[in-house]
Amino acid sequence: MLVLTRLKEQSRRFFDFHARQLHTLGFSPTSTSILSMLLAIGSSACYYLSPGNGSLLLLAAALLLFSGFLDALDGAIARLYGQVTRFGGFCDSLIDRIAEMLVLSAIVLAGLCSTFWGLWAISSSILVSYTRARGESEGADMKIGIAERPERLLILVVATLAGLIEAGIILISAVASITVLQRVHHAYRKLT
Repeated sequence: MLVLTRLKEQSRRFFDFHARQLHTLGFSPTSTSILSMLLAIGSSACYYLSPGNGSLLLLAAALLLFSGFLDALDGAIARLYGQVTRFGGFCDSLIDRIAEMLVLSAIVLAGLCSTFWGLWAISSSILVSYTRARGESEGADMKIGIAERPERLLILVVATLAGLIEAGIILISAVASITVLQRVHHAYRKLT
């Protein structure tokens, strides 16, 4: 447990440092979220256009990784500079869902994975967010589960770089489904 606490603290300091750098350059939480979304759109375009062009897969992975990095920074900027709002959190969550659906849909449409696994990955990823939002609306703390968006994003980046996109999509489907089940079980315990 102590190791996880230390890792979490180091991670927070890392993101806070970079959030301060972006803020110095004039980035707000909103502009950081928008840039993250634009990079995700670029990543989805690269995935979609990648059949027959392996270098586009590398660019897709890089854009996706940078998009995820910025997504982590928008919240840090808001927290560090007292710009946290409920509407900002709502917009950030919405942008995250759109970005994830665009990337996963592009992978399916490009034929980089089977339709079955692609649709399962999209559906289960959306349900991860839905179960958290619905549970929290009923008053339960739903910060539980093995695969939130950052973990799923890293799985996809690593799978892309390893040339194992379908395996990555299958893994995302599995861990997202497990996360949904964990949240349903947690909500049952907290809300009954």
